[in-house]
Amino acid sequence: MKKLFVILGKSSTGKDSILKYLIKYHEDSLYKIIPYTTRPIRSNEVNGKDYNFVTEEQMNNLKSYTIETRCYDSYMGGKVYYFTVIDDAFYRSNKNGIIIGTLESLKSFKEKLADKLEIVPIYITVDDYTIISRSIEREKSNNGTNYKEICRRFIADYEDFSDERLKEAGINRGNTFKNYSFSTCTKLIENYMGIG
Repeated sequence: MKKLFVILGKSSTGKDSILKYLIKYHEDSLYKIIPYTTRPIRSNEVNGKDYNFVTEEQMNNLKSYTIETRCYDSYMGGKVYYFTVIDDAFYRSNKNGIIIGTLESLKSFKEKLADKLEIVPIYITVDDYTIISRSIEREKSNNGTNYKEICRRFIADYEDFSDERLKEAGINRGNTFKNYSFSTCTKLIENYMGIG
């Protein structure tokens, strides 16, 4: 059965870097499913590569193809949506899918796609100090000073990735990877995915 690898983890654990690495070195076997969002694009992001950046109206036009939708209150005001669309091009390809997700999206994938795909979680983790340090450095590299948003995400992640919710989602030692050494972490993930 075709697989959908779902990379999960708190903010600033290295999910994006790991995904980019896996796509770069395994593009012959992995199909990157690009998520959608209504949030503003960051200076270092590319539309259609990092996310598909859309308006709420465009989001509503894609509802029939949408697998899951998440809504967050932004510190800058208003609601921000993230959602996943899986199109026919993925199913026609001979590649396994890979996407960055949340525990909520993982649950939706399992509920809506289990008859078509094997859903395989990959949970990335680091300690709190590393998360905060990386978050601040990322904000600086984007010429930002929105430290309140960093704090909001950090606190929200504690609820979103609580031990109880991780257990309910099937996250365990076998599918959890510590990202202190990028090369070691990616090698372990490649082996776990069967592409190492």
